[in-house]
Amino acid sequence: MRKTSKDSLFTCGKGQMYLLEAIIAAFVMLGAAFFMVKLAPLQGCQEKEFSTLQLKKYADDILEILSMENTTKLQKSLITVGNDTTLLYKCVKKGVNGNWSSFDKTFYDIGKTLKDNLSIMYKVEVFKFNKSTDTLEKIHCNGTEVDVSNSVSSFRIVIVNGEVYEVRLTLWYI
Repeated sequence: MRKTSKDSLFTCGKGQMYLLEAIIAAFVMLGAAFFMVKLAPLQGCQEKEFSTLQLKKYADDILEILSMENTTKLQKSLITVGNDTTLLYKCVKKGVNGNWSSFDKTFYDIGKTLKDNLSIMYKVEVFKFNKSTDTLEKIHCNGTEVDVSNSVSSFRIVIVNGEVYEVRLTLWYI
């Protein structure tokens, strides 16, 4: 059977519809691709910003864990008030009474783990709030001196015998 020109796609108009549908589909796909490109972020999180956020999270988590009651209930605030069930309170109280070795050992163990596993150095400082001058006075320091611009700090307030102390933990990558 031989086809005649009447049976051709272009003579009966079906080819024109296929072409028109293909053009419309191409525009829809280009529009969807353009829309997706516009929704995508222009740049991702830079490595330095991520490192700083991660260090801050580590510092917050370390102090939070040390502020947990009986290591089961999470201390909900930044302030540990006379709660002798937390390790942080016990260490600061012993230190204030003249025995900083327990405090230093606790943070030495944490610092060793950070250095060996994550290449992170630490410095922990204890400040006492002077009520008469409204200033913080450094009463103890443990760890390496910080000379790195990308270090981050976190703190907890501990109240021992009516006195206010700030425990400040500073971390940085080596």
